[in-house]
Amino acid sequence: MLNFRSVTLSDKDRIEPYYKKRGCAAAQYTFAAGFIWDAGYPLEVCEDDGYLFVRYVGYSYLCPVGSGDEAAFAAAMAKLEAHCRETGDKLHLHNVPNEEKEMLLRIYGDRLTILDSRDDFEYIYDRQALADLPGKKYHGKKGHVRRFMETDWEYRSLTAAMADDVLSMHSAWCRDNDCKGGELCKERKAVRRALDYFDELGLKGAVLYQGGVPVAYTIGEPTGNSTFAVHFEKAFASVQGAYPAINQMFVQHEMGDFSFVNREEDTGDEGLRKAKLSYKPVRLLELWNMDIAL
Repeated sequence: MLNFRSVTLSDKDRIEPYYKKRGCAAAQYTFAAGFIWDAGYPLEVCEDDGYLFVRYVGYSYLCPVGSGDEAAFAAAMAKLEAHCRETGDKLHLHNVPNEEKEMLLRIYGDRLTILDSRDDFEYIYDRQALADLPGKKYHGKKGHVRRFMETDWEYRSLTAAMADDVLSMHSAWCRDNDCKGGELCKERKAVRRALDYFDELGLKGAVLYQGGVPVAYTIGEPTGNSTFAVHFEKAFASVQGAYPAINQMFVQHEMGDFSFVNREEDTGDEGLRKAKLSYKPVRLLELWNMDIAL
């Protein structure tokens, strides 16, 4: 049986290399993403024979993360399969990239059930397009940013010392959006953990102020080989242009070394899907949910 254990910050230097070798642009394929969301979605890890196994307690598993060939991947999956048989867990995988999906189809055939996963596809954008907002297709967004910039505003790169500004703004945002529990409550815990360990995790972020008051913030990190993932972005809907302004300025100021921006999934929310599509992604990063019959 695989020996899963809880994750601590001291695990970063051991776990991060697995994700870096894999080089997947998915937002969840970093140590920091798992660590900060552990506040709402407890996870456990196990290292075995060159592979990292990740278990979201009571929910699902990631595919084994390693750099071996298909035979090595199949051996790792066999260990996970045996573990689930012994523990009685359902072998449910989530956020499976296309490369692993194809290997799993060859390994398991009819035993593999691929579930409807569109809500979990992540939106990948050209960084330069988000920085410049060129042409007619971005005309409306440029207008909103321009109107925001006509006010008394300030952009600041986020530091750990600004955590109170972010948390107070997030609390106000939650009151506006009736965050009484569920996913939004878990998100607040994740934001707090990201701020508590901001420097140690190598995160980047920004805060927009209007009249000296924080009205938008964002936090993210590199993922894959040339992609920056935006994990959190919040702005007051009542402040015209705050959302497109924080989006554009964060890209301009903090992402010069990257080619692409991953703005994550839409969770099936129609309004969020429309907003993400309006920024003209260059592709959707397909990530699959699936069950394997034991």
